[in-house]
Amino acid sequence: MTEQRYEQARDSVDFIKRYIFPGGCLPSLTVISDSLSRVTDMQMSHLRDITRDYADTLSAWHDGFLDQLDTVRQMGFDDRFIRMWRYYLSYCEGGFRERIIGTYQITMTKPGYRPA
Repeated sequence: MTEQRYEQARDSVDFIKRYIFPGGCLPSLTVISDSLSRVTDMQMSHLRDITRDYADTLSAWHDGFLDQLDTVRQMGFDDRFIRMWRYYLSYCEGGFRERIIGTYQITMTKPGYRPA
């Protein structure tokens, strides 16, 4: 979540919070960093932005889901579920591509850590 949108997003309910992850929250990097320093002595030692990769991953998941629609239906999922899941994957892919939301790979280390 971008820093500028975090407070508004935290206090609102969108499609994701209503149907996919009720009660969920996407913290901003500042929130993660502040929490880390408050509750642990660990430090961020590496940060990698994988937002673009995650958009591509969501696109691949969507394609895979479409390829398996017969199986999904055989499992008992109806058209409403299928539409909702397709919307979720597309909604998130768009959010990552437009950088409305982001995802990061964070390495955290204890004080005194020395790489081998």
